[in-house]
Amino acid sequence: MSDISAVILAGGRSSRMGGRPKALLDIDGRKIIEIQISELSKVFKNIYIAGGDRATFSRYAPLIDDIYKGLGPIGGIYSALKTLDRNLFVFGSDMPFIKSELISKMCEEFERYLPDILFASLDGRLHPLHSVYSPSILEILYSQIVKNRLRLMELKEIVVDVHYYVIDTEFAESIVNINTTEEYESYATKRDS
Repeated sequence: MSDISAVILAGGRSSRMGGRPKALLDIDGRKIIEIQISELSKVFKNIYIAGGDRATFSRYAPLIDDIYKGLGPIGGIYSALKTLDRNLFVFGSDMPFIKSELISKMCEEFERYLPDILFASLDGRLHPLHSVYSPSILEILYSQIVKNRLRLMELKEIVVDVHYYVIDTEFAESIVNINTTEEYESYATKRDS
């Protein structure tokens, strides 16, 4: 088990899904949040949910309230790092196919080098919601929030010690996220065929 803790960001408005929480979508007869918790529990002893409605999500894992509401992922990551004060592997709640094998490899990489951030990368593209963050970046996150610079991608330019974990194509599905009803229906159709 890793000393890193896992955090699922569930505070989004799901506006592209008509307000329906993406974490509660069914994939192969299970809710995304259930699939995630099952896979994450193979790697982490501590799993949390940041943001999201208490009545909806408290049955799955301990909740972390957003310190600053409505800021998107940067607000959830800031709140989780500030509350827990430990290294966190952060996931979007719309990622139903995360794989414990990939997550374990990334944890080992992070623990080997102890960077401020370990970003997942596939085909040259960063995936900040399948990445590991250190509490050493709290001041930088706060500064970004105060300046209303809320894009996680900007962190690679201002955080000193950023490492990149290049994901093998065999794990490409692990970083799939479902953003719209069309994507969900399309993917569900592909899975059924």
